Amino acid sequence: MIFSKMMLGTVQFGLNYGIANKEGQPSLEKVKGILRSAAEFGVNTLDTAAAYGTSEEVLGQALEESGLAERFQIITKIPVFPAEMSEKDAELLIRESLDRSLERLRRSKLRAVLIHNEQNLSHFSVLERVCAEGYADGAGVSLDSHRSLAEFRETVFRAKYVQLPSNLVDRRFDEFIDDAPQRGAFVFTRSACLQGLLLLPADDVPPHLRGILPWREKARGIADCLGISVKELCFRYLISLPGVASIVFGVDNQEQLAENCSYAEKGPLPDGTAVRIRSEIPLLEESLIRPFLWPRRAEEYNKPRI
Repeated sequence: MIFSKMMLGTVQFGLNYGIANKEGQPSLEKVKGILRSAAEFGVNTLDTAAAYGTSEEVLGQALEESGLAERFQIITKIPVFPAEMSEKDAELLIRESLDRSLERLRRSKLRAVLIHNEQNLSHFSVLERVCAEGYADGAGVSLDSHRSLAEFRETVFRAKYVQLPSNLVDRRFDEFIDDAPQRGAFVFTRSACLQGLLLLPADDVPPHLRGILPWREKARGIADCLGISVKELCFRYLISLPGVASIVFGVDNQEQLAENCSYAEKGPLPDGTAVRIRSEIPLLEESLIRPFLWPRRAEEYNKPRI
């Protein structure tokens, strides 16, 4: 099964997630409705993780009860473990984690399994070996900082499946994305709207992130020239990049899902627009564009990095 251009992220199914999330974690019935709509719009891949609260359990139950289990392939991620763990212990942990994930998801096999945190990239070969035992079609990595490309270059460039953040104001992985087709790699981008930060009213942007406002306005000017919304620009910019296999996005309801999928149906932006975006919005400080570095309320510190 090929990857649909839009990939449904399911962290919201197991956690209250996102700076702009106003609805909280959806009910099981609401999840079933979202999955039915996703199938109708041609979405065929779901992204989850062992660290996303109850996401895997909710997905497994919702897919089985709705009769949609065969309509979707699933990508999950192993939980974070100590970087200094021995190879033997890492293999045991990975195998046990995948056994639990398959049980929760009610699956016999996954499409791909990713290293969830960069501190575990040194154990990528272990994950590859375990996946080859029949747990998944392949192994991959989830990146968050540009530093990982330098420190683990051989590993990252060997991975067939790579999830990473990319959006209108995040230039960090542009070259890696552009070269992906030549490497035979599948790149899945996340954070199309920077966890909602690119769409919040200016007055609602937290003080420590207000440095993003001039660049948001630059993007808004480009959207206005095209006669489209900033949100549409966010998604269609990524759709315009040949190196992007799928865009991972989360939703709180079916209406949001329909809106996001409509952008995929419209296709890439007019010729030259993606180049203009890249030329007018520079490489910004990670403190602005990397949510892991944002100051958080005390109750958020135990939530996983997505």
